[in-house]
Amino acid sequence: MSYLPISSRADRIVRLACDARAALALSRLAAAPRPIRAYVAAVELQVPKKSVMRALWPTSSGDRRKFRSWLRDVEDRRDDDRFDARIDDLARLAA
Repeated sequence: MSYLPISSRADRIVRLACDARAALALSRLAAAPRPIRAYVAAVELQVPKKSVMRALWPTSSGDRRKFRSWLRDVEDRRDDDRFDARIDDLARLAA
């Protein structure tokens, strides 16, 4: 029997909890486009970006460059008041 240090187990538990939270938030936003779902989960709900990426691309490591580009693009569109209100509504829906 192998024993893992407590910190290793705690890190694993935290990671699984964050992954579950990301998957739940993304599933609640299934009707929204993928970049907006990623933005709401990562920025508005403050789910760790790695967890959001794992939820978006479960079978691969994902594309960090594409993910960052999505976040930048949505952030650039936040100047529009109607779009900003839509993001706030989606964040309330996903919370």
